Amino acid sequence: ETTTDDDGYYDVNARLAEPPAGGPWHTARVQVLSPVEAPPDEQRVLIPPASAEFGVISDMDDTVIRTGATNKLRFVRVVLLNNAATREVFPGVGAFYQALQSGPGGEGFNPFFYVSSSPWNLYRQFWGVLHHREVPRGPMFLKDFGIDPGKFIKSGHGSHKLEWIRTVLGGYPHLRFVLIGDSGQEDPEIYQQAVARHPGRIRAVFIRDVTDERRDREIHAIARDVEARGVPMRLVSSTDEAAEAAAELGLVAPDAVGRVREASRAEAA
Repeated sequence: ETTTDDDGYYDVNARLAEPPAGGPWHTARVQVLSPVEAPPDEQRVLIPPASAEFGVISDMDDTVIRTGATNKLRFVRVVLLNNAATREVFPGVGAFYQALQSGPGGEGFNPFFYVSSSPWNLYRQFWGVLHHREVPRGPMFLKDFGIDPGKFIKSGHGSHKLEWIRTVLGGYPHLRFVLIGDSGQEDPEIYQQAVARHPGRIRAVFIRDVTDERRDREIHAIARDVEARGVPMRLVSSTDEAAEAAAELGLVAPDAVGRVREASRAEAA
């Protein structure tokens, strides 16, 4: 048993005697007992298989979903006027992420985790987008609005993401991770800090280029520092380019690049 915070969120650490049978996704039976006993509910639980070669931590806005987060008015308009079926995903992302999940052999299961500074209010929409666009689903770590310590107004974009990256890495100490973000906010700086703080744990970094040349120069300087620490970092202009770089780094099967290109062309048409 545990107690939620004032907004209903809770955190439980449960150590299982042995891994459950079946695939990586399982269900947990959860029930509210007080102040009023409610009917039980089932929630999704991800337990990565021992065969996983690496994990992936990905941003959402302007990395998976085309949002325009650098333009606040456009961001609000896009969020309020769209739903899971109409939110625009970058062409080829579903195929690329599926290839990363399958790994270089094409038959594995590498877990995905999504870390975003968007509020928890968008959880159902984000989950629906992943399902609708055939993007691998995974646990999401979003932000909570409020003025209490650790909430949206108090905690910054960078500290929120770094804390959840640390939590995910701590939860899976045997896995190295691929970090995926975009150039529009602070992802390059955040991932640079993650590489420095967790030596040996980051396999590669991918940044989708959604900004101008001045910002690109800043990111190339960050990439030089990251690569000096032994971690490849790629600034890519398209999902196709990301897939090619991932194949070169041995993260996806060579034939996955063609599938990503085909998906990109079909989705962009």
